[in-house]
Amino acid sequence: MIMSTTTIAGTGEQTGSGALARAAAALKRLGTAYVSWRLNQAALATLNSMSERELADVGLSRSDIPRAVRSGGAARLR
Repeated sequence: MIMSTTTIAGTGEQTGSGALARAAAALKRLGTAYVSWRLNQAALATLNSMSERELADVGLSRSDIPRAVRSGGAARLR
């Protein structure tokens, strides 16, 4: 007769490290979202502070500013 025993060692550690990895990933996503939001706010502020002439020089009107920032157009202007 052959007896077999299976020992699951470290399952608590694996679960804990998995939870830690998920928490770290969530924090990273939160940090990335915050930085992106701040960059968008800075781009909006910069573009809104420009004169109509300056906006025309970069191919924008004042009403185009929100769309340009949302679509990443402001990043190309930097």
